Amino acid sequence: KRVLDLPSSEITFTYEIQGVLKAAMRYALPNLALFFGLFFGIKNGDGEWPVAWWAFINLGLACCQFSYTRYTEPTKIVFRNNSTIEYFNDCRPLYGGPVPIQGTYEAFAIPERKNSGVVMVRTDEHMNKMKQSHKFCACCIGKEYTLNLSDEDVQKFKDDFGLVNV
Repeated sequence: KRVLDLPSSEITFTYEIQGVLKAAMRYALPNLALFFGLFFGIKNGDGEWPVAWWAFINLGLACCQFSYTRYTEPTKIVFRNNSTIEYFNDCRPLYGGPVPIQGTYEAFAIPERKNSGVVMVRTDEHMNKMKQSHKFCACCIGKEYTLNLSDEDVQKFKDDFGLVNV
């Protein structure tokens, strides 16, 4: 991938993020499968079922994981006047509103493989701030944040910010 300087523009650009529903299903399906396997697969000593009523815990976990992922992951990103980025889940703003680009992201990268989206590279200062505020899950926070844009939106991103030859 090639790392690029921050794009400059004085207009607002909106891009759709792909795969949020697919990710929600990917997190929920294992627990849903576990529920069906336990509830309908465990029989009592007489061969009767269902006796595994406690398997409903997995059904609840599947619903919670699906809902959490579906309604907390961004589905749309908006770049405003080369100064802020806003993340939205459908029409609801996420992360407390606009995030300043300067001091948060130092560059954008366009991976060379197909279906890869756009990678935003976080600054070291922002990384440290995030790791301090997310104490127990700080190990999951990476230097790069990938926007899973469609191929059309990746091309639109390149065109909008003058990165056509990248």
